[in-house]
Amino acid sequence: MNLNYELFPNMDEGYMIIPKPDERTQLDIDIYTRFCSAIYLASHIGTDESNHIISNNNIKTAYLRAALAEFITIEELLKVNYPNNADIECYSLIKNENPVFHFLKILRNYNIHLSNSSLGVTNFRAYSPRKPEMIFELNSPIIDNLHVEEFKKLKVYKDKKRRLYSEQDILKMISYFEKEQSSFGVCDLIIRSIIDYSVIVGSFLKNNRIPL
Repeated sequence: MNLNYELFPNMDEGYMIIPKPDERTQLDIDIYTRFCSAIYLASHIGTDESNHIISNNNIKTAYLRAALAEFITIEELLKVNYPNNADIECYSLIKNENPVFHFLKILRNYNIHLSNSSLGVTNFRAYSPRKPEMIFELNSPIIDNLHVEEFKKLKVYKDKKRRLYSEQDILKMISYFEKEQSSFGVCDLIIRSIIDYSVIVGSFLKNNRIPL
């Protein structure tokens, strides 16, 4: 598996306002809606909501599972909407060299099939470029149970014939993910990854249309 860690998101800034996906994704409203939904769900991972049937922490992990699931379905929707496009496989997450796409898919599979990610908190200082004199003390959730032994239970590792990643691959992805999520939280890192993938998909959609 060829992974280029120079492509891994560098979280030198976060999101004060929820961003939109690449505007070219609007060429396929199904794809655009799925991107927007994934971004919306990711932005709510850190939300504190009061509900008598579920705790705040369980709400946050539910949003995490939902955001990852919604994001991963985009590549499947591409295959459905463009079944006769010979190049569509090239736009799948695991065909891309960006390790964050691979790791988000691993996270999705872990959270859906094995267990739940545990959420901790990172603290940071933030400001708006429009008013740099105003400093805000904020916090955001991070995943604090990223252990290689857990991910090795997944089929992508257990099945030697279908194994996509070595233990060192997983360890390196964890290391990069932990570093970047510590800046502004896992919410912003996932959103940034979704935006990056929307640029890739937007490039595809620019040259393709849903068949009539």
